[in-house]
Amino acid sequence: MKKIILALLFAPSLVFAESIQDYFDSNPLWSENTKDVIYLTTRCSGILQVVGQHQIVVGDQEYGPALLAMGQDLGLQSGQLALEAGVSTENIKERMIYWMKRYADDSISNTDNYNNIFFGDFGDDFQFCVSLVKAINK
Repeated sequence: MKKIILALLFAPSLVFAESIQDYFDSNPLWSENTKDVIYLTTRCSGILQVVGQHQIVVGDQEYGPALLAMGQDLGLQSGQLALEAGVSTENIKERMIYWMKRYADDSISNTDNYNNIFFGDFGDDFQFCVSLVKAINK
């Protein structure tokens, strides 16, 4: 029963994915809600890892590995917080896979359509996540 409640608690975030800024704006007290913190840090981990890997592929051997490591570290922090909140390891893995695939697909679409990985919400989400990690690390 606990797993069903947790699945329902997090499901709306995955089904109705909006830009991080839109989510942030509609949830001004996000930092006080563990569910929101897990959601945002999981998304940010996904996009940071995707951009890091992209940068490595295009030859940026300085910024790419740093972003990839930043995303992996944030993913571990998010996963630990989720475990402490009672989220199953399987659910945590599914969430990370979802966001990494979603952002990877968006990056490919942006590159194909605009010749720019950082177009639209993808770019905005990336900027938000870099700022979030900087704030966490202060």
